[in-house]
Amino acid sequence: MSSHSRNGRWARRSVAMVFGAGAAMALAVPVSAEAAGGSATAALPAVYANQDGVCTGGEYCMYQNIAGTQSFSDFSVDDPNLANNVYTSPGIGQGTVVANTAKFGWNHDAARTVVICTSPNYTGSCAGTFPNSGGAYSVTYRGNVESLYWS
Repeated sequence: MSSHSRNGRWARRSVAMVFGAGAAMALAVPVSAEAAGGSATAALPAVYANQDGVCTGGEYCMYQNIAGTQSFSDFSVDDPNLANNVYTSPGIGQGTVVANTAKFGWNHDAARTVVICTSPNYTGSCAGTFPNSGGAYSVTYRGNVESLYWS
């Protein structure tokens, strides 16, 4: 299966499921494992302007627990390195690092698909979620997401 990568090159990728069994409307989007460029710098976990701790339209929210009921972090822009982000909303896990701890995600955007990857800079195993859908991550992504981008 061929897919178009973020930087315009074609790549051959296998399809992976983002969500486990029972999740509504999961979509496997084949994507490139090529880096989008740039380098990540070591930084303390932070809260960025697009992360206000409120899940609203146009955002992808990542939750620390598998039920999607505890602290979350919201994203409206691409993020190549989730190791410098923290869970912002009140609840268990607030203030802890997002990378390699998220177990549930929901795409609140009505038009865009979000793609999560298991390594920084949009590399590793990557899969996406349709607009207005989500659920508990499959074993491949549960506690193993390090970057995300919108397509």
